[in-house]
Amino acid sequence: MADRIDPALIGAHAGELSAVLEGLSDPLSRQVFLDVIRMRLYGRPMRYPSGYHVYRHPLARARKGDCIVDGGAAEGDTLQSFLEDCQGDCAMHLFEPTPISYKRLQNYIATHAVPGAQAVNKALWSSDTTLRFEENFGCTHSNHVSESGGCEVAATRLDSYVEETGLERVDLIKLDIEGAELEALKGAEGVIRRHKPRLQICLYHKLEDLWEIPLYIKSIAPEYRMYVGHHSCCTLDTVLYCVA
Repeated sequence: MADRIDPALIGAHAGELSAVLEGLSDPLSRQVFLDVIRMRLYGRPMRYPSGYHVYRHPLARARKGDCIVDGGAAEGDTLQSFLEDCQGDCAMHLFEPTPISYKRLQNYIATHAVPGAQAVNKALWSSDTTLRFEENFGCTHSNHVSESGGCEVAATRLDSYVEETGLERVDLIKLDIEGAELEALKGAEGVIRRHKPRLQICLYHKLEDLWEIPLYIKSIAPEYRMYVGHHSCCTLDTVLYCVA
């Protein structure tokens, strides 16, 4: 993850950044977005993180009865918060491509007898393919797609997965996949257009995600209302929340 913005990028992408800012649906989100840009420019800590927990924006959080797609489920990190928000009544499709994290995710589901949870040993991507992956045994949260990676993983479009499994709807998509968020969104275009799921999409792994991801979502589903939250004092955990 890159921490600082080259000031030249601000000038080069001022139009896109302005479009994102103007497209946000409340003053608080606009203030958070500006604070994130300042933090990236000047290296200043975020003084006022959002007043709700990560993935729990009041309008975009999980709800009872949801069908949830969790991209980057890791070892079950967000699984428990989804269960709490859904009062135990939800179906979860938990995507985790790397072998170690996937095995730990399976163990978590089995040990805790998690209802309605399906672990999927695939990456979410813009095509149905095989990707090379960098797997960090000491810090699984730094696992990422890399041409030089020593691990091969299967990847799928979410559109393909929904068709193959016969899912009738998707209510919520969360993506924290170490810089592959835009590619995964491209592979979910059909689902997003048809079902208008609530979206929880990380923006902090790549600098260009700050503008490319919101503008892409608006281009395929302009009816979405967009909010930005930030959930740490550093550059981690800037999240775009979308509600139709």
